[in-house]
Amino acid sequence: MTSVARPTARTPWLNIVGVGADGLSGLAPEARETVARAAMVIGGARHLEMLPEQPDQERLVWPSPLETALDWIEARAGQPLCVLASGDPFWFGVGATLMRRFPVEATRVFPAPSAFSLAAAHMGWPLQQTRCLSVHGRPMAALRPWLHDGARLLILSRDGETP
Repeated sequence: MTSVARPTARTPWLNIVGVGADGLSGLAPEARETVARAAMVIGGARHLEMLPEQPDQERLVWPSPLETALDWIEARAGQPLCVLASGDPFWFGVGATLMRRFPVEATRVFPAPSAFSLAAAHMGWPLQQTRCLSVHGRPMAALRPWLHDGARLLILSRDGETP
């Protein structure tokens, strides 16, 4: 009988860091250190602009479509790479896209409060009684089933120009 050697510990190289409304100052020390030590950082332009200069740190602004960056990330597998995301990367965020391509064992995630959590707290709405939806890259018609009297909806949109 042959046995397959299994790693005894996770060796993550793909770090996913959620940046909250308070920017980099709101990151936990370990998350800040992870971003600073990364050989490569990928994120939105506004997130990358927050970062202090790091000599020899490669940076990439998310291309459109976002999926085209996955080959860039895969080519750097095993090297310390950091993906910057808004808030919670797994709530309508880039986390799900990355997990379709990369194994969870390769990742370490530092989530921040989601836009939904922040909005619900501001309005005093319990999240469990609020429908959280997105029209970012989705048809507006997807909202129809949820539009009714008394509905509590938080809807993520692309920008201030999105209805």
